[in-house]
Amino acid sequence: MSWHLVAVVASYVAATALTDAHFMGDTLGYADAILAGRLWEFGHVLWYPLGWLLSRPLLAVAPSDPRSTVILALVGINWVAGLLSVILVYRLGRRLSGSAAVGTFVAMALIVSHAFLNWTQTGSAYVPGLALTLLALTLLLDAEPLEVGGARASLAGVILALAVGIWFPYVLAVPAVLASPLLLAGFSCLRVTVAAASGAAVAAAAIYGSIAASLGLLSVSGLREWIATSTHGVEGINGLPRMLFGVARSFVDMGNHGMIFKRFVVHDPFAPVSVLDLVGLSVWKIVLVYALIGAVVITLVRSGGGRRMLALLVLNAGPVITFALLWDAGASERYMPLYPLFFLSLGYALRGVPSARLARLATLAFVIGASVADASAMATPVLARRQERVVSQIRELQPRLRPASRVITVNQQDEVWSFTWSSPLHPANRTGTLTVYHLVEPGTTRAVTWRDQFAAEALATWEAGGDVWIRKRVLAARPRPEWNWVEGADPRLSWAGIHTFFSRLDVGQSIGDDDGFALLLSSPNNRALFIRLLDGSHDPIHARSADAALGPR
Repeated sequence: MSWHLVAVVASYVAATALTDAHFMGDTLGYADAILAGRLWEFGHVLWYPLGWLLSRPLLAVAPSDPRSTVILALVGINWVAGLLSVILVYRLGRRLSGSAAVGTFVAMALIVSHAFLNWTQTGSAYVPGLALTLLALTLLLDAEPLEVGGARASLAGVILALAVGIWFPYVLAVPAVLASPLLLAGFSCLRVTVAAASGAAVAAAAIYGSIAASLGLLSVSGLREWIATSTHGVEGINGLPRMLFGVARSFVDMGNHGMIFKRFVVHDPFAPVSVLDLVGLSVWKIVLVYALIGAVVITLVRSGGGRRMLALLVLNAGPVITFALLWDAGASERYMPLYPLFFLSLGYALRGVPSARLARLATLAFVIGASVADASAMATPVLARRQERVVSQIRELQPRLRPASRVITVNQQDEVWSFTWSSPLHPANRTGTLTVYHLVEPGTTRAVTWRDQFAAEALATWEAGGDVWIRKRVLAARPRPEWNWVEGADPRLSWAGIHTFFSRLDVGQSIGDDDGFALLLSSPNNRALFIRLLDGSHDPIHARSADAALGPR
């Protein structure tokens, strides 16, 4: 093992030791689904079964806290996948540039990329899918073209199909990965591309066909319904501004500056943001990311071989960007299917030619800037202080929670909701009593149905013997800026609608200050209002007239 590779591995170990994920995504949901045996979601057909399989031995050893055990298994898979990813990026960078130093530099750039460093320390499926995509690319490119036989190429195709099975959006990288030998080495590698494509097609058909058959999905309508469930009700979170910001956030942490930009765009009346307020936010980070992308493109354009690599990068970027423009454009993970070819292009751009100077300077600036941003957001002491602030808010509430109780927050940006989902292994979250439910989710179907869903949740909680504790924010006539509400982010939602809804309900015991919690009473009035609300949910105009349906107090 060369000292360059040792440096890469040591850097990855150090980066993941000194930081932690500040957003765990759906890790908690994955663990609960695995424990409940819900294993066959279309978007992750292999991720749930893999988590179930690898957590079985751990559950046998530590059965007392099954959720935490499954989460640890998923996080462990991600960490190993992250290590494999940086090693493969190093190999590909060294291969295309002819320099171990360049391979090391490219691997460092991957390590400090925000989406990679965050998600590799979670239980989500994005980094394992990335590792498999990189492995397929390595099998196709990390050898002389004539050395890549049919068996090796077919294996690369099978691995590529596995990556798609882990997280379906990696299908967007498939055309570029399959075309990489053809574009980089010429038509003499056509047989390699054909063999890889055949392997991928056969493996994908076997994976999805067998699962669909086992679920009894033998009709087009059944398949469509299965696919539709993987969208989780997300709709309308798209557009060019979100995409441009999402790309930057994928590479560099932006903190809550996306919310501030959003307030500026929608002219939030509760938290106005001026042009001057935007100056000095994440502008330098956005410039840093697009300067890196621009430097890579310019460097590739200046060389004949580089143009081939650029064509490959465009082939990869086209589907990824198009999909992002149509669905969930602001998510950092949305652009990870672009990572394999982007870092491959970066390695090619950094090779020892005079035109590489711009790319080298941009990459150095990116590695330094992204490291600073990572440390400010993800360093373990920073996260510990953030967690302690939330624990202090719920310390008085937790002893009053029953196993079936629910704590209600306005949205997922509430720090209490974020704490339960982003710090699931914290002792305060392992008691089994702190279960948080968020009311609204802009850009999803819940923006319309949140009243019905909350009414059903409250009635079910009371039926199970639990209490419903609401965040007292819902009783405020207007939100504070620090509550992370953006008025106008979804035209179907308004703070006035939330306030009006809860102002008609009976509340009891209060805990904490005016930003604390209040007990929603299981009173005849509340029950009657919720039942009446649910009885009217079949009305097509119900979502717009729900407050009226509740009637006066």
